[in-house]
Amino acid sequence: MSIDLNQTISDPTKLEFQTMLEKLQCNILKAHGRNHTAHMFLHFTGDPQAVRSWIHDFAADAHHITSAWQQIEQTRAFRVSR
Repeated sequence: MSIDLNQTISDPTKLEFQTMLEKLQCNILKAHGRNHTAHMFLHFTGDPQAVRSWIHDFAADAHHITSAWQQIEQTRAFRVSR
């Protein structure tokens, strides 16, 4: 699914954006709204292709990276449970 990057996403909860948002890191479109956060900065010294491969595999694991779509779903669930 291609997305026109010049298009304004007026409502990111629309299903037409789901595929794109599933591949986008959370907090890119909207901040998480929490009072605290932790950041980790890494410097890689290994073979560039091996590092790229490791980052690709790490990011593909849903346990490590939250997608923008997951963030939207988590926000919905939180609002319902309040």
